[in-house]
Amino acid sequence: MDKKNTFCTINTFQTLPPFYQLINILFSDEKEDVLLIHNTINGFENQILKNNFNELYIIHFQSLFQFQNQFIFIKVWKYFKLIKLFLSYISLNNHSNRIFTFDIFTTYLAVKLKRKNTKVIYVQYEMIEEKQLNRLDKFLFKQIINQQNKIDLIITPEINRTNFLMSQLKSGNYEKFFTLPNTNNNQVELMLESYVNRPIVVTHIGAVGLDHNIKVFMNAIKICDPEKYEFRFIGLLHEDVEKLIISYNLKNVKIFGQIPHDNLKSHYLETDIGVILYKDNGLNYRFCAPNKLYEYWSYGIQVIGDVLPGLKSVFNNECLGCLVNMSDSNSIYTTILKLAEKKNKIEVKEYFNRNYKLNVFESSLKTRLQSL
Repeated sequence: MDKKNTFCTINTFQTLPPFYQLINILFSDEKEDVLLIHNTINGFENQILKNNFNELYIIHFQSLFQFQNQFIFIKVWKYFKLIKLFLSYISLNNHSNRIFTFDIFTTYLAVKLKRKNTKVIYVQYEMIEEKQLNRLDKFLFKQIINQQNKIDLIITPEINRTNFLMSQLKSGNYEKFFTLPNTNNNQVELMLESYVNRPIVVTHIGAVGLDHNIKVFMNAIKICDPEKYEFRFIGLLHEDVEKLIISYNLKNVKIFGQIPHDNLKSHYLETDIGVILYKDNGLNYRFCAPNKLYEYWSYGIQVIGDVLPGLKSVFNNECLGCLVNMSDSNSIYTTILKLAEKKNKIEVKEYFNRNYKLNVFESSLKTRLQSL
């Protein structure tokens, strides 16, 4: 195989479920080699990779806590190790290579060391908030801006993010951008007969901090009939958030903690209403593009979220749920009651399949990549 595809990040791909579905559909025919360079974390399930996929890890972390709380020596060593891997497996390789980068550092390396037989594709999951960058990343980002002509394609998950990144790059070249939602190719068979004669299940999946709309949401839960509604929190909760939830002492609230992604299916199937608790606390929340939103929809689940630009751009049909003022517990309460009356799982799932399922974008993305 002469053509290579390298996916490289200073972070990890293991916490990005949409990533593995994406690379599996892009290179399902196994005609091209695929190399992943990233950090790995103990406790995360091994993703199923095809025979043409290889994986190199920068550092293997023993836990998510260790990964999120790295000592300064580990941080420095991580960068040196990545440079070594980059030079060994990418820059000094004579094969035609597409390099997919996911952060400032790997994008800088790809741009700085670009060869004639190399194409650079920057994939943005997290927005670049310049005010929050450290000195090194600020310097590297300025270098990227100055050499952005060496980036051949930029993929963002949401149109507002595209527009914002274009303003950062001072670019008017829409042709260089491709919008690809953080979506999935989930194959879901709904068993609607199992949803009768039980409470309406309202589920939040993912991390929750005190800077989310958690307190207002809990006040809305307190109003709901505990015999008719059950509320579930699945995912990493800040310690103060967990204490807050427990302090309400509500028998219809259940905390499940962090669950491997592959084990979430039963919870999705039992959920009637999904919740996004983000509030406008920064660019990544204002222009949010959460993969859990598309996970909900793939299972036919209506969603409640705040009126944020990133959500408004994709809530294109009333069957998908409601965006409300999430700083008002009464608005949340009345919306839960309204959505509970709508038995439209099939409608939601079919709308998702037609408009947001990953394979809807597969052909056009492959065409763009082949044209580079």
